[in-house]
Amino acid sequence: MYAARPRYPYEARAKGMAGSGVVLMKVDSRTGYVTSAQMLKSTGYKLLDEAALEAFRRWRFKPGTVSVVKSPITFTMRGVRF
Repeated sequence: MYAARPRYPYEARAKGMAGSGVVLMKVDSRTGYVTSAQMLKSTGYKLLDEAALEAFRRWRFKPGTVSVVKSPITFTMRGVRF
């Protein structure tokens, strides 16, 4: 229902940081709100991992549809894909 776009921190982009990871979200199936998010596979950079988690914690799902979601994320110099 809502997927916040991860920001690509200026500091990370300026330093050429890029990488791919996987985020695990736990969802309250009654409300659709993400209750927790953690990196299953790091992007290789704490700054990028934190930006990803910040966005994924704001995601919302249709109530009653999911309780756990895995999502890949890739930070490249061209932007963010998820």
